[in-house]
Amino acid sequence: MYAIYKDWDDVLNAIVFNLNQLIYKMRKGEPKLFPTITKPIHMRVPVILIDDFAASCGKAKTQHEKVWDLFKGSFDTLGTRIGVLLATMIEPTTPTEQLLLKYTHEVMVTVAGPTKRIYKYDICSRQQDFRGWRARQRKEWIEEQEFGRIPLDVYEQYDEMRMSLVDEVFVAMQDQMSEDTVSGIIKRMEPIDYNLLQFIKTVGPIHHHKLKDEFGDKGKQALVRCKARGLIVPRRKSRAYYVYDLTDVALDVLKTCESSKSSIPTITNEDSK
Repeated sequence: MYAIYKDWDDVLNAIVFNLNQLIYKMRKGEPKLFPTITKPIHMRVPVILIDDFAASCGKAKTQHEKVWDLFKGSFDTLGTRIGVLLATMIEPTTPTEQLLLKYTHEVMVTVAGPTKRIYKYDICSRQQDFRGWRARQRKEWIEEQEFGRIPLDVYEQYDEMRMSLVDEVFVAMQDQMSEDTVSGIIKRMEPIDYNLLQFIKTVGPIHHHKLKDEFGDKGKQALVRCKARGLIVPRRKSRAYYVYDLTDVALDVLKTCESSKSSIPTITNEDSK
């Protein structure tokens, strides 16, 4: 990752721990957007790392939450917004294996001249590798053909439609995520949790010093709860400088609370000390 970003701050900002943070980074284009071949038409995040995947994205979540079905089903579409997604601490029963099962065919395109292109179309299957525990990939040739250069304006129109599709996928995942979690989160929120979210919404991303000045030591506990529930995302701005921002789920929580005044918890000055 450092070889790509050339900056340790960007590397740290490209590390996420749950699906909420991943979606946030992809939608915001963090830590950086790199141009593709059709620059500057199409920009995407080159690489994001889900660290300690089993902690917040393990089997209990990926096989029981509907939003993960949407994520896995549209993973190739989301590739329009991200080049590489890395994950650590995973096992074969996690989404890694499920994503590999989607990889059934491969098209390899080779540039053979200014106007000449060659594509090779194969079937990809996975078989037992008796030399190790990993499955090995086998390819069966289907066809190979030459084709001419595609006009740039045609690709631009296609790329625009494709990017619009990714936005639709993000909306669908956000709707499902909110449907699955918002009501349960509201039942477990403490008054200081709500006030923390409302404060960030009002003033924008805040530094931890501002958090401590506003909410005292209890603010740290509220921050941990909100991060664990996917409501707050840490963003690294510069060396040793972090700010905390709201995810779309947090905005939905606030909207739901505000639409029903009886659901909005209250906090006293004594509670924040």
